[in-house]
This record gives sequence, C-alpha cells and structure tokens, in this order.
Amino acid sequence: MTARYNHISPDALPDEWTRSLGLKPGQQVSVTIELEKDATSFNRAAVENILDEFAELPVLDERNVDEIIGYDDNGLPA
Repeated sequence: MTARYNHISPDALPDEWTRSLGLKPGQQVSVTIELEKDATSFNRAAVENILDEFAELPVLDERNVDEIIGYDDNGLPA
C-alpha cells in the first residue's frame, strides 16, 4: 500500500526528517509512504523453534485435562 502527500510544509514533518533533508522554512516537499511487504509477516522458523522448545519440556502432571480441572464423565464439575 502506498500513500502520497504533496506540498507538505516542513512544520508538518518530524524534526528528524526536516534536519536530515536540510529543509528551510517556506520550502514544501512531497512525501510518499509505502508499507513494506515484510512488515506484516512473521518468522516461521522462530515460531517453530519456540514450539520445539515447548515440546521438550517435561510433563509435570500425567492427568488429562478433565481430571485436572475436576470434571466427571458427564462434563459436570466433580
């Protein structure tokens, strides 16, 4: 996605931009903003590494989920 803004006063820009461009009062610029394609992606390998680390953790309680929470065979609290 791209957005373009024309005739922008340096007063409307961040100070860092104004300084780096050497803009003077009264000058106007055009600004184009483009969303990087990688900005919304994630690192699949990093996620897989985290999942592998979780899989390596020891099981501390062998009971099934219903036993831990306390539900009986009918799904009611025991």
